[in-house]
Amino acid sequence: MVTVILGVGNEIKSDDGVGSYIVNKLKNQNSNLKRGFQIFNAGTTPENFSGEIKRLKPDKLIIIDAADFRGFPGESREIEPEQIKLISFSTHNFTLKVFIDYLKADLPNMAVQVIGIQPKILGFGEKLSPEVQATADKICQTILV
Repeated sequence: MVTVILGVGNEIKSDDGVGSYIVNKLKNQNSNLKRGFQIFNAGTTPENFSGEIKRLKPDKLIIIDAADFRGFPGESREIEPEQIKLISFSTHNFTLKVFIDYLKADLPNMAVQVIGIQPKILGFGEKLSPEVQATADKICQTILV
């Protein structure tokens, strides 16, 4: 079974970089990662990884990104792909819904899980807020266990 974890976000816009933070941390702890995981830091252009994802033909795609669903800073939610249009995802050039639909056209059996994390700060800066970093670290532990 192959699972792709795709971190999305802008690393110089504080909490918007949470998806990238998570995948970078997972890559650094690669020896502890379960077999069958492929990890990509997509930054603000997840569409640039569509070819690689299609080539891998994963059973599951996990997308992690900052999302404004009007929650508490650091709160995480699993977001159904149909709900993506209703939620503000920060700085991508391409909407996640279009990206997912594009992949699913060639990979109809691929399961998709979108994890959104409510940002606190989206201004320029390279550090995550404490609330978002705590959630990101918990997500990393969950994936590693």
